[in-house]
Amino acid sequence: MVLANRAKLQNSRSLVRVFGGLNETYACSEAEYSAGVNFSARDFPALSTRKPRRKLRELTGLNGMYHLNGLLTVCGKDLIYTPDADGADPVTCTEAVTDGKKALVGIGTKILIFPDKVAFDTADGSVSALGAVWQAEGQSVQFAPCDAAGKVYEVSGYGKEEPEKPADGQLFLKVEDEEHPWASTSTLEEYSASSGNWTAVPLDYCRITAAGAQEKFCQWDTVTVQGTAAKQAGQWEALDGDCVVYAVTENSLCVRADPAGDYFYGTLVQGADSARWTSLDIDGWVGLVVAGFILFSGVKSARETISPLLGQPPEKEFVDRIESIVLSHPAILGLHDLVVHDYGPGRVMVSLHAEVPAHGDLLELHDIVDNIEMDLSRQLNCQAVIHMDPVVTDDGLTGPLRSRVAELVKQVDPAITIHDFRVVAGPTHTNLVFDAVVPFDEKLTAAQAADKIRTLVRSMDDGRYFAVVKVENSYIG
Repeated sequence: MVLANRAKLQNSRSLVRVFGGLNETYACSEAEYSAGVNFSARDFPALSTRKPRRKLRELTGLNGMYHLNGLLTVCGKDLIYTPDADGADPVTCTEAVTDGKKALVGIGTKILIFPDKVAFDTADGSVSALGAVWQAEGQSVQFAPCDAAGKVYEVSGYGKEEPEKPADGQLFLKVEDEEHPWASTSTLEEYSASSGNWTAVPLDYCRITAAGAQEKFCQWDTVTVQGTAAKQAGQWEALDGDCVVYAVTENSLCVRADPAGDYFYGTLVQGADSARWTSLDIDGWVGLVVAGFILFSGVKSARETISPLLGQPPEKEFVDRIESIVLSHPAILGLHDLVVHDYGPGRVMVSLHAEVPAHGDLLELHDIVDNIEMDLSRQLNCQAVIHMDPVVTDDGLTGPLRSRVAELVKQVDPAITIHDFRVVAGPTHTNLVFDAVVPFDEKLTAAQAADKIRTLVRSMDDGRYFAVVKVENSYIG
């Protein structure tokens, strides 16, 4: 056996520190690769071989397919989703869509399905509607012809000829067939005393009335109405379907509806078990409504006249303007005890206390207060009287203690404020003297609020501080 002499062989090693990835050009270097088959990036940053292809299922009635974190297929009315994650179980949502070809769009974790306007969430496998959904759930829903603003025209009189002595604004239904007076072929007319003519009233809209129906919809929304049973009741067949919301009022929606049906002029009431058509004689009801309106207007006018005289809280906007004008002067530290007496336009009296620095020049502060009174009179058309309250700000003790107490009283009610704060020091304890203003609608009595404030102040610094507090209600509602 002869062994070759390998002593002279040269050993070398090449180390590649940078990987250039895919390079399909002729300039591909040793740190790149020019082509690959069956590669996968599931083990990123390292390349690995892809998983073997497998058969998921046999599909029938395929209406759409989309991949987002998994494969979603639309088969008939069912949605079948197979996640990409290993070991994840498929999700099946039966009867989730209508049968037919679909357009699918991926946004975030959701796949939008059109024309059904539903969204499939790949995160939790749920299906939800893209728009708002409102269901009557057994309550009564009324459908009635109206104008674009939602005003319903209820018909009480009809015939082939108009009345001889009509009143201004009177509605009359001119019919062609008296056996079917409420059909859409009849014409609703309104009389004008100024012109002496009857004018046809176009009815191209329908008002849908039900408690809560307006909460989820806005003007110009497109809504889909279902389950009206209009065809069975002989009214609009087109009520079921897509329509545009032209107006939203309290508990009602106004949508576009083309006139149709043998019972167009009336009201369709859809209940839990049936749908019925009604025609209303509104003469008596209108009289009752008018009487109620007159009574309401009288009570409202009396209240508006008496309330300012008996006393009522001022409007928040008016109070905010007063505070803005007063506090716009740097010399004013705060204000309190604001009282507004309103005796009608041009007869408004305002009084308040303005906090000023105790070390300030009295004549200068008086001049500033006079200017504030003139500003209030000129801008708000009122008579103002301002009382100056000196506040100690330069002793290094009053200011910090006031800030601490102001934060403590908010534990009783966040709206409570304090003013006229003074510190009276003694050998054994210190009295903190101040006024506390509680909200207009405070549920606690003045005594209860004062007790709570005293307890909070006593908890400061091992009980060395005692609160001498006067509680008063705010005059601002």
